[in-house]
Amino acid sequence: MRGRRLVRAALVVLVLVPLIVLLLFDWRLSSALSRIDGAFDGLRDRPPAAADGSVTMLMLGTGEGTASSPALSWMPGGPTVVSAMFVTVSGDRRQVDVDWLPLREGVLAGLADSQPSGSVGAAESWTGRRVDHLAVVDWAAFSELGHDNAVPLVLPSGADRGEQQAFLREVLENTLHAEMRKEPWTLYRALHTVAEGMAVEEGWSMFDMNKLVFSLRDLRSARIVFGAIDEPLTKIGD
Repeated sequence: MRGRRLVRAALVVLVLVPLIVLLLFDWRLSSALSRIDGAFDGLRDRPPAAADGSVTMLMLGTGEGTASSPALSWMPGGPTVVSAMFVTVSGDRRQVDVDWLPLREGVLAGLADSQPSGSVGAAESWTGRRVDHLAVVDWAAFSELGHDNAVPLVLPSGADRGEQQAFLREVLENTLHAEMRKEPWTLYRALHTVAEGMAVEEGWSMFDMNKLVFSLRDLRSARIVFGAIDEPLTKIGD
């Protein structure tokens, strides 16, 4: 009997310890993330949700811009926007498309709105596509991720779209390697590095973020496609 109790106790420990570790990691990631309030407040006549189950995130990248670069007054410190990207995860979770939006008149005015929902509304009006989630990320977080994964490139101040794409492509190629699934600490460290430099809208729960990340567990850098949306599908203000 004593032997059976020891076996049961050992099984309970084997089950609980990984669960406790996962919860601890989840709490630390959640603590590292900043939150954005009111990302969709007051938005009306929005584009419909994607019928194929894809998920689109408006990601605003901040860093050292130019005199004409918009500042996000609704973020602490009013960081400068140096890139605006639509990150779309396909319905089958096998591909991610990262499309740069042009930082020019029209889009700029929306991004510089006094409310985060203004940024979302401007992006939706420009592209005619629905934004499911809003995130702001400091490009310094990608630089740190690159440093952790021996990326020799350095993203220069005032980098243009081509330089940003080349840098991000190399960072992802060196981060999303096949061995990552066997190295949970490496995966956690990568997620924590990005989380420390990122803010996401308040309504995007850790559960839903975890579910999306888990659904992309087999994603490889070759299935991350970089592009651009240079012309509006609908005019802002229509």
